[in-house]
Order: sequence, then structure tokens, then C-alpha cells
Amino acid sequence: MTTINELDGVVLRLPSGAYPLSGPTETYFLPLILEDGKAWQPFTTGIHWFYASSLISELCARRAHLCVDRRLTLRGRRTTPEAYLRHWRGALREAVDITLAPQLLRLRPIARFQFTAATVSKTSTCWERPAFKNLGEVIDVHRATLTAVPSGLQFAAPGRSTDEGVATADDNGRLQEADVLQLAIDLTQPHGPRDAWWVNDFLHPPKPHADPIHASIDFAPVQRAEEPVAEHTTARLAAQAVGPLFSTI
Repeated sequence: MTTINELDGVVLRLPSGAYPLSGPTETYFLPLILEDGKAWQPFTTGIHWFYASSLISELCARRAHLCVDRRLTLRGRRTTPEAYLRHWRGALREAVDITLAPQLLRLRPIARFQFTAATVSKTSTCWERPAFKNLGEVIDVHRATLTAVPSGLQFAAPGRSTDEGVATADDNGRLQEADVLQLAIDLTQPHGPRDAWWVNDFLHPPKPHADPIHASIDFAPVQRAEEPVAEHTTARLAAQAVGPLFSTI
């Protein structure tokens, strides 16, 4: 029986409007988990923002029950489902503004999307008063992080040269021919979580299309100039070892 040793968890608080259909007083979160032998990772795969009760509900369904027969321990010690949930309620109370993630965890959360070029023209929205009418409008805002992946659906870091197998825009800003496009959105930037939500929504319409897509959150290492640690009740996390760049697939 495999045991998960959960070392810690931190909840990143998203800015107002991160979930575009929420009310003005609603707060949404991005929870991260640190397990023994792994780097920090989002609680779930894909792109998903939680409000407080939905996070507790998901923790109950996915992890708390594992404490009963020791399939999940907390910092190497046996715990109960009730104590485990108290631990996460504490993390919610101490939620960290996502803009502090580079200083606190020395990692920058990036929402990364890959999709076929044909997908762009197929996207639209049925929401009233949307921030964007289609995927192309979001791409226009974040075009600096758009790259082409000629070899197919895979991860490739933005900004790599064509010699490394990633095509870039030409001098006039036109994207070169490619099978797959990759868009990266920094979640610590203004409107980053909101724009990532819209991209994810465009790529997952009510009636799915056949084009391959990929959506996940990965973490870019923070450069030394960005490393001063902010004062916070959970600043102890900054002292823990954090692994290299990783992705959730």
C-alpha cells in the first residue's frame, strides 16, 4: 500500500474577478500541495479555481478519507480526517495573495495551454458580457507568450528559438505555420487568473471539439532578484526545499 506523506499545503488567494462569473464579494483560491519527494503542485490537474466550501468538499472526497487507514500522513505522522481538514481550514484562513507566490515559494505559477491552430477559429462564448468574445481576443492580449510547437502536442518553454524546435512570430508579428500553439499566462500578473479562466473556458465548450488540447499549471523558477521573502505567517514554507520546474499533466 502506497502512503502519501503530505508535508504542507498553501492556499493562494486569487484577485477579484479571477472567476469572471462570480459576485464582487466572492473570493476564489488556488491550493497547492507539497508531498514528500515531490515539488509543489496544484491540488488538481488542469485549470480550476476553488471557493472555500468547494475546496473543503474536494479535500473530503479526494484525500481526507485516505487518513483512515494511513494511506495519507501529515508530515510523517498519522492523522485523522477531521485533523486533516482542520489543517486545510487553517491554510484557507492564512491564504496568501497569489502575487506573493514568487517571494514565498520562489516559484511563479504559469497557466499553460496547448491547442491546434484550427481550434482558435472555432471558439466563441454564450456568456453575457464576456471579457473576451473568443480565444483570438485573449491571444491578442498575451501574444508575447504565444509560441508554435511544430512537432505536436507537448510542453515547450516560451521564447525558445527555432533551432530548438519551436517556431516564433516573424518580424511583422505573424505566427509561423505550426500544428500546435502554446499560450502561457503568468498568474501573478494583473488579470492573469481571469484571462486563464477564459482561455480554459474557450477550450472546453459545452459541446467538445475533436481538436487535441492541453491545459495545466506549472511553475517557473524565480530569478534571484525576485527572491526576498515577504513577511507572512506561512513564510516558513520558503525555507523548505523546492524542486525544479515541473508540470501537471
